[in-house]
Amino acid sequence: MSSTDPFYLKNLMAESSRLPTSMEAWTTAQKYEALFWVWYIKTHRGYTTRTQLYEEKTKCFLSAYLKMLCLPDTYIITGKVLGVGCGVLSMLEGLPNTNVVAIDPNLSNYCEQLPEFAVLGQVNNCFYRSCHVQDIASAQFNIVFSFNVLSHTIDWPDMISHMYRVLIPGGMLLLGANVVNKPQGKRHKVCHPASIRAKDLLACITECGFEIGGHTPLTLEPLRYMMAIWATKEKSK
Repeated sequence: MSSTDPFYLKNLMAESSRLPTSMEAWTTAQKYEALFWVWYIKTHRGYTTRTQLYEEKTKCFLSAYLKMLCLPDTYIITGKVLGVGCGVLSMLEGLPNTNVVAIDPNLSNYCEQLPEFAVLGQVNNCFYRSCHVQDIASAQFNIVFSFNVLSHTIDWPDMISHMYRVLIPGGMLLLGANVVNKPQGKRHKVCHPASIRAKDLLACITECGFEIGGHTPLTLEPLRYMMAIWATKEKSK
C-alpha cells in the first residue's frame, strides 16, 4: 500500500488477506465514495477551489477525447449529451455547443461532503442530477459519454443497455472502460469491483443493439488498461 492511499483502503487491506467479493467491494466503494473525493481533492491534490478541479477535469477530458479521436469516423461532441458517472464535476462542463445532463447516483452525497466543489442543478452547459442512467427517459440524447465508470458498477451490462435506450436513433455512445486481462489485486478490486474483459465488453455492446464503429486495439498487456469504444444506435427504418 502507498502512503498516499485513502485510509479506508488501508483499513480494508488490514482486515483480511482474501480478495473481497464484487458485492463487498461495491458496498465499500459506495460507503466511502464521498470520503474518497474529500481525500482526493483536498488531501491528495490540495485543491481549495472548484476552479482548480475544473482545470484538472478539462485536461482529463482532452486526454480521454484524444483517445476517442484516434478511432475512425468519430466527430466533435455536440448537441444533447448525457454524461454518465460525472463524479464531483463533469469532464464535459464548459464544452462548447453542448447541452449536457451530468448524472451520478452519489452526487447528493458529494454535495454534502464537498459543498464547495460539488453542485446540483445548472452550471454553465451542464445540468447536474443525482440519479442512475436507469432513471433517465428514453430516446433523449444525441450522445452518451462515459469514461472510467463501468468498472465501478456491478451490473455493467444493464448500464450499457440503458445507455442504448436513452439515445435517439442514430445516436452515438462514446465509452472509455477500464478492462482487465488477469485477476485484480485487492486494492484494484475495491476501487473497480467489476472485472471486465475487453471481448465481453464488445460482445455486450453488440448484444444491446449498438453497431460498433471502432475501438482501440485489443491487447494482453498491460493487465489493466483504458479501452475506448464508439458505437451507434441504428436509425429507425
